[in-house]
Amino acid sequence: MLGGALAPVANRRSVYPRDWKGTLNADAFIERIKQRLDAAEHLRVELPATHNLHHNVWDAIGIGLHALGRLSPRRVFPR
Repeated sequence: MLGGALAPVANRRSVYPRDWKGTLNADAFIERIKQRLDAAEHLRVELPATHNLHHNVWDAIGIGLHALGRLSPRRVFPR
């Protein structure tokens, strides 16, 4: 059981698409994510066989890069 092996989480926060992705076109943003990966990181990306699920993988990577400070959103407008 993996759940027991994980360290307890002290803090949680929600990350909304406008926080990490901004309001860019999805395809354009996937290209920005790819540009921020080095060669070794890019080789470790495993995309699902179903093409219409690829965006989920790139979203997860984008959220991780944002959390590490390696990705900043563009064209975010106030609500």
